[in-house]
Amino acid sequence: MKQLLKNAIFGIGLIIFSNANGQKLISEMINKNISEMVNKNVSDANKIASAYAGPALGAMGNNLNNGWYSTADPLKLGRFKLELNLPLSFPSESEKNFKVNEIGLYSMKTNTNEAPTAFGSRKESATFYVVEDVLGKTDTIKNFTLSGGGLPLMPMINPQLNVGLVFGTELMFRYLPSIDSRGFKTNYWGLGVKHDIKQWIPIIKQLPFSLSFIGAFSNLDATYTFADALLPIADATTPFVDISGKELIDKPSFKDQKVMIAINSWNANVIISKKLPLVSFFGGLRLSHTSTSLSLEGNFPLQTFDIRETAISNTNFGKPANTFLKNPLSSSYNKTSFGINGGTRIKLGIISILLDGTYVPGGFSSATAGFGIGFFN
Repeated sequence: MKQLLKNAIFGIGLIIFSNANGQKLISEMINKNISEMVNKNVSDANKIASAYAGPALGAMGNNLNNGWYSTADPLKLGRFKLELNLPLSFPSESEKNFKVNEIGLYSMKTNTNEAPTAFGSRKESATFYVVEDVLGKTDTIKNFTLSGGGLPLMPMINPQLNVGLVFGTELMFRYLPSIDSRGFKTNYWGLGVKHDIKQWIPIIKQLPFSLSFIGAFSNLDATYTFADALLPIADATTPFVDISGKELIDKPSFKDQKVMIAINSWNANVIISKKLPLVSFFGGLRLSHTSTSLSLEGNFPLQTFDIRETAISNTNFGKPANTFLKNPLSSSYNKTSFGINGGTRIKLGIISILLDGTYVPGGFSSATAGFGIGFFN
């Protein structure tokens, strides 16, 4: 279970930051020879990272909003259920690519109008060019190719404890102990409430079905510390300068380079269900929101050029030099969706099986399977 959760959490981070494309996003997208342009390239890098990684992060947040319920009937006082569910979020076609001209790039150009996201096909790619104006002439400084991540869907695992209270109310808890293994570290928790609203509606409260409001909030924080730090070029004769070109006496440390992921999700639902001897059917409406962020923290090396005045006299002017940026990338993704949910719960004594699906027009539709054990109504 821990391995699947870890893969789901860090799949997108590893795609971006641990392979060749990831190193280009770090080093080439923000590699310039003038401090002003370096800063503008960081802005462009954040925009591209948000457009590329955002849909996958959003799918992870969507998974946190799934599997909270399998019936509208709250557990009675003293009853409980321990459940494990597996939601799968599927990207819409609009989440597989992004329109380059809509993200507001400053100094980067591309050879296409659309570029793939982490959900895009690995056969699709877009080449970006880092350009600047020199004496009225546009020059290409760097270029890199961004390929689709090839993710067909996003999985997740949600352990959950449900406890029945008084007045037709049920509390739901999600928690995973912190995972700290081989550079991966996670923290995950969630809290939800289900309340019987049918009991407050005259006439309707006498009808043979259940009707409840369900609300829930989840938080997931994850960190990956680079096993092999990205280091500056090793030529001992190459000077180390800050982004303004001033030579540094004390070189920065490149230890503890990290990818940081933070996801907050909430959902609000109105659910109706009908209980039969062995099976219950449920359906309802859902409003959900996901807010995510992905960032690089630590010092990251960049290759620039020696523009020190003293370099002119010793023939090093214009030659490669090392510099660095601290916490260079920070991207975010926010999405609010409205969907229709439906499913069934099969109950066999103290065991239950959940199957449900959610349709979200233009967003992340999903399917969830779950297994529970407990003392049900």
